[in-house]
Amino acid sequence: MDFAAIIAYLFVYCIRPHEWSSALSSLRPVTLVMAFAILALFFRDGGLRRSQLMRTPHEWLMLLYLGYLFFFVPSDGESLAPVRNSIIIYFVITLALNSFERLRMFLYWWCGFLMTIVFLAIASQFGFDPLGSAYLTQVFQDRLTLGLSIYHNPNALAHNVLPVLGMLYFLFIWRRPFFLKEIGALLMILPLWCIFLTRSKGGFLSGFVASIIVLSAGRPIWVKIAVWVLSITVGWTAMMTLPRMQELRNPRREAGMQTRLLLWEHGLKAMRENTYGVGINQFAGHFSRSHGFEKASHSSYVTVGAEQGFWGLMLFVGALYCCGRTLVTTKTASDEEERVRRILIVALVCYVVSSWMIAWAYHGGFILLMACVTAFHRHFQEKALRETETDEESTAPLPLPAMAAMPVAGTLPGGAIAPPVSARSGLEIIQSAASAPAAPPLATPAPAEEEKPAKPRFWQRLGFWDLALIFVVTRLVIAFWEYVLTKY
Repeated sequence: MDFAAIIAYLFVYCIRPHEWSSALSSLRPVTLVMAFAILALFFRDGGLRRSQLMRTPHEWLMLLYLGYLFFFVPSDGESLAPVRNSIIIYFVITLALNSFERLRMFLYWWCGFLMTIVFLAIASQFGFDPLGSAYLTQVFQDRLTLGLSIYHNPNALAHNVLPVLGMLYFLFIWRRPFFLKEIGALLMILPLWCIFLTRSKGGFLSGFVASIIVLSAGRPIWVKIAVWVLSITVGWTAMMTLPRMQELRNPRREAGMQTRLLLWEHGLKAMRENTYGVGINQFAGHFSRSHGFEKASHSSYVTVGAEQGFWGLMLFVGALYCCGRTLVTTKTASDEEERVRRILIVALVCYVVSSWMIAWAYHGGFILLMACVTAFHRHFQEKALRETETDEESTAPLPLPAMAAMPVAGTLPGGAIAPPVSARSGLEIIQSAASAPAAPPLATPAPAEEEKPAKPRFWQRLGFWDLALIFVVTRLVIAFWEYVLTKY
């Protein structure tokens, strides 16, 4: 029941039925699904135990993030409520994905819902348009758009659809039978066409980086070098022929890029002047007071830095760092485990790159990604614990066999008095000893087995070096932010 509840949440987030009609909206399906998911955790087999909570670094960091938002960031309850609800859903999804099979099926459902969005967007160009998307497409100068809140502009549609390419490749093509490869190749045409029709420069850039990761992941070093060289030369040249990509040659001449750079500059200034940020969902108003018109930041890093301050940005980057460390350092033992790992790597890369170009730090996509990686981490954490317990049992010393008590001289085993032994002469003793069979040779003790080196302990908690790396990565994010403003 808890798994059905999180699939229902995934459906509500991706397909958004409450935006299709006012009648569905009045039912508040998001709230109902959240309540259903929380209750399902308590009524599932075995219930919810305290020992199941806070097992991974990801969970501790997300809890710290929530505490920071509550106690330090200057925000009212109305602005903070969606973020709080999202983090609660993160914990619910993490606990519900308590087996590898559930995680794998969850990715299939996620892929299916994203393909539904792709179908709705493309179908709007052929007369099937229940959401009024064709009108929005005309408003955006024939750039494909879908009439739902999180896909309401071409850039948002392209970036949200992008991860489905990696999902389709690894679910249907990578190490699959030939007939499944054919199905996967045909299905990939739809999201590629959808992204092309959006004419999103950011979508093209994110897809370019994700393609490099897909083609080079798990390959020999010489293949990786060849992929990177060809991508930087031939691939980049080919990508510059896509619609609107020529605008990147001189960003200052393009009005949209000028506005984006102005937003980035304002966000950097706001982060430096406000230790704990200007408040959640306050960027547009803060920008309006300085420039006379409201505008979204168009970047998750800019949004988080300006609204939550440096420490909020560090926690946001830290959450992505935890995902990256888990996916890069985990060693899989089967094709299915490796398939899931690669899907999550591509989804993480798409999110990290796209976050420079769209503001979706508070969207459910971040929560879904974090929950899936946390569940993946939990699976291997429990697997490592089981292997450790098995090794301890196999190396434990064997108990000595029980030996019968030796009879005391002059008595029989039953305790009766032994009859007197007749005395023998020395010659009789020598003759009986000579005729007795020879005793078997003593067995030489087997050489002691070499002690196996202890297996490295699976990552359990954030350590000093983790915090140091998170700080360094955050400084690198800010350095790139400053570099873009300086160069362009």
